[in-house]
Amino acid sequence: MGIAFGVLGLVTMYASLYGAKERPELAQEASLPLGQALKETYLNKSFLTYVIPAMLIQYTFVALQAVIPFYTKYVLNASEFETTVFLGAMFVTAIPLAAV
Repeated sequence: MGIAFGVLGLVTMYASLYGAKERPELAQEASLPLGQALKETYLNKSFLTYVIPAMLIQYTFVALQAVIPFYTKYVLNASEFETTVFLGAMFVTAIPLAAV
């Protein structure tokens, strides 16, 4: 099953790359050096306004996924099924927030 998902992922990734082509007139422009590009990126207030909260939201969801199984087992003394329901409720809550 894992091989099937891996093959499916590779096929869809390369299928999406097939339609992505750089326009020749834009390929002629010189790009910024790496240091200057990083400086411009991290001085961009719009970028920072988005990326910091987005990173904290993702960190919160990952931390909850890691902690919930231990919390339900050792604090709530819940069964595996109840842990699954608890995690499912978290995912259902998190799905609408993924668009934010």
